[in-house]
Amino acid sequence: MKLQLQLQLNDTLRGHHTLLIAAAIFLLNFGLKVLFLDAQPIADDEPFTLFWAQKPLGDIWEMSRQGNNPPLLYLIEHVWIQWWGWAPGSLRLPSLLCASLAAALLFVSGNRHFGLYGALVASLLFTLSTEHVYYAHEVRMYALLSLLTVLAIDRYLSLVREPQSWQHYVWLGVWNVLLLYTHFLGIWVLLAQVACWPLLLERKRTAGRLMLMLLGVTLAFAPYLLAFIARLQAVKTEGTWVAAPQWTQLYGHINIFLNGPLATGALLGMLGLGTIWMLIGKRSRAASLQLLLQHRALLIVMALFGIMYGGIYVQSLVFSPAFIPRYLVFTSLPFFLAVAGMLHFLIPYTRLQLASLVLIVAAMLPGFQLNPSNGRDLKALVAFIQFEKTAATPLVICPDFFDKTYAFHADLATFQNYRHFAASLLSHNIYPVSRYADMPPAVLAGADKVIFLDADAQFVQPDNGILMGLQTQFQAVKKHHFENVFDVYVARR
Repeated sequence: MKLQLQLQLNDTLRGHHTLLIAAAIFLLNFGLKVLFLDAQPIADDEPFTLFWAQKPLGDIWEMSRQGNNPPLLYLIEHVWIQWWGWAPGSLRLPSLLCASLAAALLFVSGNRHFGLYGALVASLLFTLSTEHVYYAHEVRMYALLSLLTVLAIDRYLSLVREPQSWQHYVWLGVWNVLLLYTHFLGIWVLLAQVACWPLLLERKRTAGRLMLMLLGVTLAFAPYLLAFIARLQAVKTEGTWVAAPQWTQLYGHINIFLNGPLATGALLGMLGLGTIWMLIGKRSRAASLQLLLQHRALLIVMALFGIMYGGIYVQSLVFSPAFIPRYLVFTSLPFFLAVAGMLHFLIPYTRLQLASLVLIVAAMLPGFQLNPSNGRDLKALVAFIQFEKTAATPLVICPDFFDKTYAFHADLATFQNYRHFAASLLSHNIYPVSRYADMPPAVLAGADKVIFLDADAQFVQPDNGILMGLQTQFQAVKKHHFENVFDVYVARR
């Protein structure tokens, strides 16, 4: 009976059973994450995404060639807005769908490569990760990036079992192209695949086909390649707002993936006990090591995670910092698969497997949030400005790109009028600026009152000089603080 239960838990499910459980995982994720989909305000980079997504396709392409992100998400949101409109929940639905699909596909991939137990571990770790709830609630590309990462890794692992199958190379190429068109850091998924080639079982057979796959990816990405190179050069010379990482962040971000150190400790404890059991338990040391070596998929997924996660850390030290949660969230997918595979091999019995899964899930629950805050509630701020502002009152906004966020919440019609957005702001006496020198002198000279919205300007433009300039021209400058990072100054003669 024990043996039968063990086989039932460890064996790979086939056919409709896999699809039924994957569908249940999808519905669980969708149900949990849809509850507070529109609870947090549209903020951070979401208004920028939406502002450009509403533009014609040609404008989206040209913007992406000169901006920070490739165009795939903007194109998806462009179509989505036409169908579903401007309600926050509707705008975030593509991210929610991507996150829910990623969870279901983690189960399918885990089941295919590590059995039923591994599938449950990987999909539940993802489901209960607050970090993935957060990005399922954001109109940005990170949920899409995670979904495509699962798809690419699953196809790559399939080369271990079926290195002769051309469909794996074709689909691997498709997912890699879409990754590159989603975010520049998607290149790390491709680089990790190249680096892991020596770990594949039939290296001679896979080498030529992988080269053809890489050639196809390069050709498909060629229209955007010059923009990618230009962006690399700009980042190298101009830098970014991201700070260089500390070594403690190497484990700190693992804690973020798992909702905190409690779950990380539980996971390490189970892996430690499993290792001890493998070394001194009923299985011999040689047999256990042989088992690990034979299951090449585990070695590969561990290497994929290490190269992606460690590579971004090294990149952040020697080239340009990017070691922050939003840029690392897609690396959690191979991490979850690696954890699933290790637990699958180190813990041999059904009851111990179930106990370890329950323990890790229980350790994640205290840090699990269905409604993680983005810390950007703008209702009170917008209401205050609208109360203070008259047609003759200039509103100065810094940083200049925050004009889109303010307009989205204060006057959606102005936000949607993208062809005349700048002119519409001027007609409302609103001036997005980067520094005090950008303000038209006549505007300040003729105003009895000026409102200055400081949207954490010190973070990206610390030497803007706006407040100092206002204090030289106006007698009273009063500060009003909102949410976490917003300050509104009302300057009067």
